[in-house]
Amino acid sequence: MTQHTILERQIDDTVYRMEVPTEAPKREGANRVIKGAHWRGFEDRIAEHIVTTGVCGSEGFRFLRKFCGYSMVQLGTMLGVDRSTVHRWEAGETPIPRSTMGLVMGMAAARVAPKVLERLGELVESLSSPDGRRVEVTLDAA
Repeated sequence: MTQHTILERQIDDTVYRMEVPTEAPKREGANRVIKGAHWRGFEDRIAEHIVTTGVCGSEGFRFLRKFCGYSMVQLGTMLGVDRSTVHRWEAGETPIPRSTMGLVMGMAAARVAPKVLERLGELVESLSSPDGRRVEVTLDAA
């Protein structure tokens, strides 16, 4: 019988949850096993939600950078800024330029769902600062 586990992650003011199947542990007393594909699927769904809603603060920016596989140094080099600038954006110390946010969201969109690229221009235009509300999102595994 397949059991399930709820994966949960908070990014900015949004809590993401997704139920995924787990496998029995190989040895007694060990934790149940969550396959890497389920973790990746969870991250794909989070990235897709961030990109399609256009709601992204400093934590979301960091999530998308890592999701796209870039270090702070690599992203900084690509953007022509120092690693410390990327760090300040991710720490919320300095506002993230809209063009930079749009680029990172575009890279994530290209990775998870090419169809969202059509909406990206519209989303970049609608980016605004978070209003401080906490949002909870439950993601479907399919």
